[in-house]
Amino acid sequence: SHMFNLDFMGRAGSDWQAVSDTEIVPVAVVFGITRLDREGGGPGKLPRFDWLFPALNRGEIVFDAETDLAAEASQRFFLETCSQLEEVACTADICVGGKLKRSDQKVFCIVTELVEYYNVFILGNVTHPAKATTVPPDLFYSVVQRFATENQASSPLSARRLIFGTTLGVDADVKRVNWAAIVMPTALPNPTPNRDARLAFDELEAWIAKRREAAPASCKTFFQTDTLSFG
Repeated sequence: SHMFNLDFMGRAGSDWQAVSDTEIVPVAVVFGITRLDREGGGPGKLPRFDWLFPALNRGEIVFDAETDLAAEASQRFFLETCSQLEEVACTADICVGGKLKRSDQKVFCIVTELVEYYNVFILGNVTHPAKATTVPPDLFYSVVQRFATENQASSPLSARRLIFGTTLGVDADVKRVNWAAIVMPTALPNPTPNRDARLAFDELEAWIAKRREAAPASCKTFFQTDTLSFG
């Protein structure tokens, strides 16, 4: 009908001009988590994981006690990893332009955000050439707390701060980072059949393995996932 065609053409012209963010596969490189404890049992513990009822207990996260994101070596390694993810190669046919990252988006790096916040809102160094390249370890957790709670309505960081809770996990006292994640939008469409995505993720795994070899002890535990969920 005429009304159907009008509606269809309207949606085709406005809603389907580009691929939405929900139609691509995001990848997260997660630091600080060693495994999931699915044995259960014991005082205060969840019941044993049951494959027949996975939603009842997916397991308890076991954090790496050696991970220390506040350490300068960890921050530098984290920042280098963010930068290198921008250029990670992908030779699979499904990748575009020979890179795994989607070309029109950037890797979200929480440590970059913290360093920028420290420079702009604590040091006041907006354009100063001697800007800090990391957050001083002794100030790291106070910067994290301010970054997460202050309302800088006019700040260009405001919108990006909304993703804070899905990229950094701290303890209740904000004295330790339990885990941190780098989020990268990939060139892979969602859904991508496993047979097509396998080569791309094999190449990413090889890159992750090389990064582990170069990692400091305070930032050595990390993995990649395309199914990271927070709840």
